[in-house]
Amino acid sequence: MIQLETTFLKNDDELGHVEALLSGNLTDAKLLDPTDTAKQYPLFVAAKGLNIPDEVTALRQDLFSIIRESAENESGLICTTDFTTNIGLIKGYLAEYDSWLRNLQETELSEEQIVCLQNLDTVLLTVEMPDGSNVKVKLITPLHPLRLAWMVNLYELYQDWEERL
Repeated sequence: MIQLETTFLKNDDELGHVEALLSGNLTDAKLLDPTDTAKQYPLFVAAKGLNIPDEVTALRQDLFSIIRESAENESGLICTTDFTTNIGLIKGYLAEYDSWLRNLQETELSEEQIVCLQNLDTVLLTVEMPDGSNVKVKLITPLHPLRLAWMVNLYELYQDWEERL
C-alpha cells in the first residue's frame, strides 16, 4: 500500500488512478508497471476529459504536501499525518470535491467521463496467480475522498464522545 499511496502523493497536481501488477514471482518485492514490467513502480494514469476546478487541485496539492512532509525525506503517508491539526484542510478539500461532483451532476457527461470519475483515486491491481492467470482487483486508497470523509466522521465521533464524558 505504501507504493500505491506514494504514487498518488507524487502526482498531487493531477487527479487520476493507478494501475499496478503484483507479480506471481515470490522474489518480486515491489509492484510493477503493468505496461512495462521492467519498471518497479505503479503506473499513474491522469484523468482525461474532466474539467477539474483549480480550487480542488490547489487544496489537493496543499493536503498531499502536508502528508508527504509528515515524515523524513517527504516519505509521509496518511498514517504519519497529524490528522487533528489538519482537519480543516481535509474538510475544505472534501467540501470542494463534493461541490465539484454536485456541479457535474447538472452537466451531460459522456460514458468515458463517467468511468473516469468513478476511477479517480482508485487502484486497478492485477494479481498474477500461481497458475499463471491474472485477477484484477479494485482498491480505494486512504487518499480517496470517501476514505478521507470516513476518517473525518470517525474523528468527529471521537470528539463527540470525549465531550460527553
